[in-house]
Amino acid sequence: MPFAPTLPPAPSGPSGTPPGVRRHRRIASIVAVVAVVAVASLAAAYAAGWFTTGDHQTPIVEPDDHTPDDTAPDVPGGTTPDDTDVAPDVSDDDPPGQRDDAAVMPRYRQEPRANWDVTGVAAGDVLNVRTGPGTNYRVVTTLAHDAAAFASTGRIAGVGDQLWREIIAPGATTGWVNAAYLTSHRPTAAPKPPAPSPSPAPAQLPASLRGAEWDHVPTSQKVVALTFDAGANADGVPSILRTLEATNTPATFFLTGRWTENHPELARRIAARYPVGNHSITHPHFTKLTDAQLRAELLGAEATIKEVTGSSTRPFFRFPYGDRDTRTIGLVNDAGYGSFRWTVDTLGWKGTSGGMTTTTVVDRVMGTARPGQIVLLHVGSHPTDRSTLDADALPRIIEQLRARGYRFITLTEALAIASD
Repeated sequence: MPFAPTLPPAPSGPSGTPPGVRRHRRIASIVAVVAVVAVASLAAAYAAGWFTTGDHQTPIVEPDDHTPDDTAPDVPGGTTPDDTDVAPDVSDDDPPGQRDDAAVMPRYRQEPRANWDVTGVAAGDVLNVRTGPGTNYRVVTTLAHDAAAFASTGRIAGVGDQLWREIIAPGATTGWVNAAYLTSHRPTAAPKPPAPSPSPAPAQLPASLRGAEWDHVPTSQKVVALTFDAGANADGVPSILRTLEATNTPATFFLTGRWTENHPELARRIAARYPVGNHSITHPHFTKLTDAQLRAELLGAEATIKEVTGSSTRPFFRFPYGDRDTRTIGLVNDAGYGSFRWTVDTLGWKGTSGGMTTTTVVDRVMGTARPGQIVLLHVGSHPTDRSTLDADALPRIIEQLRARGYRFITLTEALAIASD
């Protein structure tokens, strides 16, 4: 038979496994370890809120949505906190004025769904709702300054040092709002049902208040009535009360039901020393209400304020925004109230961002001083610049009016003067 050469055995290690097989197994083991470490790292990043899945990923923004909307600040009329949420680019390798997108990249998280109210927005202003978290996104709709009980989706985003929430605006529009202007919804107590027949107007309500209203006290005496509206925040109240007490100056306060619920201790402190008037529950435009809605606002505010303070608001009422007509004045009279307007609005509520100062507030009061003057001031601060111009100007107003020979009265005393 032909010669068959004997081949040497294949090399093997102690276990008898060929070296090539062992090498492939080592590579496979290393790849497996790297994969496990990578998965663990991604899981940790997701738990920390740096990544999300599905529809929670960082949105891809179309060019139109990422154009700065300089004509529509989040609260028209002044600079807002979300105007500063984009950190300036200080890198050396970018063109001047160009911002680093990484500095404003939102970080998304999820929180429980909740209902929210708008807070800190001046009456007449609106809060912008945007397509994404930040002022670089365009405005899709707005919320009224008193919007309440609208829902969130639970999505929140951090942009720099600002927090944004995704909410469902009226009309089922979804968008993002700066969380600095949101507060947890607090349901307002339902107004007590109206009595079977309207309460009769008190005997001390002068004829000059029936079917009309006062913009001054009808008298030739050199008296001034200082009146304070309380419907937003209470930042100026401590200063106002200190000034009134230190100077022994009387005044009258018009409270809303919602403000009274939010600041019960301050409401009790005010009512213990000064007359309190009715300024509605929620500060709506009264000419837009039905008769039933108007009565509910009146009676609900009376019930809330009396429950908290022990004081009735009759016969003092002030229309929110000064919005009234013959119908609404008549309904207010039927409920036992006279309408008390003002001789001068200090405009301190516009704040320093609205061009006002303590000096302009004082000048407006002194420029309209007359016998029977009714002065309108506010107890809160401006929602964005946080100035309390009415509170700050009050000492000078009192000092300068007294220097001209005026004395101060409450609206309770004003009724007595008018009936003489």
